[in-house]
Amino acid sequence: MKPCTIFLLGALALLTLPALADGKGSDAEFRDPFWPVGYSPAKEEPPPPPPKVEAPKPVVQEKKPEEPPPPPEPEPDWRAAMRLLRISGYAESGGKRTCVINGQTVSESEKISIVHDGFRYTWRLDRIAPQKAQMRFTRLAVSRLPKP
Repeated sequence: MKPCTIFLLGALALLTLPALADGKGSDAEFRDPFWPVGYSPAKEEPPPPPPKVEAPKPVVQEKKPEEPPPPPEPEPDWRAAMRLLRISGYAESGGKRTCVINGQTVSESEKISIVHDGFRYTWRLDRIAPQKAQMRFTRLAVSRLPKP
C-alpha cells in the first residue's frame, strides 16, 4: 500500500471515530428517506420500574390496661354480725321471758335474723337474760344475698 492510501484511510478512521463513539454510527439512527419531513420514530423507553411496595407495618395492638382483679368476696363474719344485735328491752312475766332485739320482740326459741355485709345471718335465741353476756344464741344459717 502506498503511503497516500494509508494516510487517507487513517483520516477517514479519525473522522468516523467520534460518530461511532456517540452511537450515531448505528443503523437505528439513520433516517429512512421515505419518512415524512419532521417525522422520527418513537424511541423505545424502558418499562417504568415497578412501584415500591412497602411492607405493611405490623399493627401494634394497644394493650388494654389490665383490669384490677375484683375485690375478694367477703367472708361471713359472725362476730361482727353479733355486735349489730341491739337489745333494748327485757321482760319476764309468768315464767316467760321476752326481749326487744333491733326493735323486734322475741321470746326464747324464736329465730332472729340480721343482714350484714351482703349476708343474712340467722340465730335461734336459746336463753334470754338481763345482760347480753348471759344471753345464748345458736347459729343457724348464713346465706349470701343476691347482688343488686
